[in-house]
Amino acid sequence: MVRAGNSVTAYLRTGKGEPVVLLRRTGHDDALWAYLLAEVSNSFRAILPEQAPQGADFATWFPSFLDGLGLGAVRVVADAHFGLRCAETGLLDPDWLTVLVVVSNRDEHDRVSNALAAGVRAEPAIPTTIVTSDADDPYAVAAHAVHLLKAAKTSTG
Repeated sequence: MVRAGNSVTAYLRTGKGEPVVLLRRTGHDDALWAYLLAEVSNSFRAILPEQAPQGADFATWFPSFLDGLGLGAVRVVADAHFGLRCAETGLLDPDWLTVLVVVSNRDEHDRVSNALAAGVRAEPAIPTTIVTSDADDPYAVAAHAVHLLKAAKTSTG
């Protein structure tokens, strides 16, 4: 557990290496996120908060959560909801994120894409990618997300 803002947040940590924070709505696409957690933890230290705030508190919670873990800027894999929160709250900034991979379904893709394009104002821009989920093959989505994280790892350091 870590103190983040005015609350204490439980989290799961697995794997080793550079940290990647996974942000997802609890109870949403559980099979996909189980694959993502397993795949990310094979190459990175995966950090999955038990319950991240979904509303306006996210912008204050996220930096506090990272600070509580002793982390600076990190790679993030987020569902569409939290990918949008990162864009809307100004967290697409090198102080908080080095890479953002957003997992969205086909219905959310355009809305997420537009919000991310509008939210990437920092210089240098944060590499952001949208991976469209496929309920028929969650493993392929997880593998693609990890491929993007590894590619970013190579290009960022």
